[in-house]
Amino acid sequence: ALPTAWTWGDLIPQGLPFYGGNAVYRCRIDHAGGRLSLSVPVFRAPLLRIALDGADRGPLAFPPYQIDLGEVAAGSHDLAITCFGDRWVTFGQFHHAQPTRERWWGPDSFRTRDDMWSEEYALKPHGILAAPMVLGG
Repeated sequence: ALPTAWTWGDLIPQGLPFYGGNAVYRCRIDHAGGRLSLSVPVFRAPLLRIALDGADRGPLAFPPYQIDLGEVAAGSHDLAITCFGDRWVTFGQFHHAQPTRERWWGPDSFRTRDDMWSEEYALKPHGILAAPMVLGG
């Protein structure tokens, strides 16, 4: 069964190894009012999508990994960050013992043996790896 809640950090040890779907992080933020930005500097996913109080505020994928949320009223607000999954998390080269030696991932990278094979799973971190920062007001 999928976990019903997760937190900032790698999703794999939180019960989501091999999960290639999207994960939505939800939290409440208190704001004094005024302009608000969100910075998500440490994540491993192809794309994040930000929503505030149910309104889509846009995608987040490129440096500086910050998004302007606009003018926000004083009070408590619901923040939702959708962390998009990818196929590597579900179908990657999990038994490749030396992934840093590969410069290109393709069909041949699945054919591992000898010192390139590992019985243990070699999973890569996935998700929002450090807490986002709310900036402004």
